[in-house]
Amino acid sequence: MRESRLLSWVGWVLLVIGVVWINWATLLGNEIGAGWWYLGMGGLIIWSRQNAQQRREIKHLREELAKMRCEFAGPTT
Repeated sequence: MRESRLLSWVGWVLLVIGVVWINWATLLGNEIGAGWWYLGMGGLIIWSRQNAQQRREIKHLREELAKMRCEFAGPTT
């Protein structure tokens, strides 16, 4: 859990760096290529973390549904 939280923070920091880089480079008339890299990497990390969280939630819901089915079916005699 701790690693996941750290990875999310890294993603957000990269995303912010990318946005700032692109805006600063645009104002100065410099190349913005590296800003897109930071923006892309940050977005990818954030997306993958959210996707992993959703998979964990779906797995938990499936387990709960399986328990409810067993309880509803009752004993099989």
